[in-house]
Amino acid sequence: MNRLLQTVRILVRLLHKTYNRSREAAMYGKERIYKKVEIIGVAAGSIEAAIETGLVKAQSTLDKLSWFEVGDIRGHIGTDGRVAEYQVVLKVAFELKE
Repeated sequence: MNRLLQTVRILVRLLHKTYNRSREAAMYGKERIYKKVEIIGVAAGSIEAAIETGLVKAQSTLDKLSWFEVGDIRGHIGTDGRVAEYQVVLKVAFELKE
């Protein structure tokens, strides 16, 4: 349960980092279209690191990112039997250009 709570807290911080209040406020009441794409973030350190890796790359390649969903969580097991890497499937949404 503590691990889940930590994960939720980190996700909230990630959302807060990408949250642009002035842009969001200007959007409400305005018609718009979003596209949702699926990406997979991979990191050796943690689930949170895999999520952040995916979001950072998406932010650098897509314009007007708005939100994300966490889908599947998987990992790779190393030869020593320990977790070698975490793989997190994310759906990332961005607003289409007018």
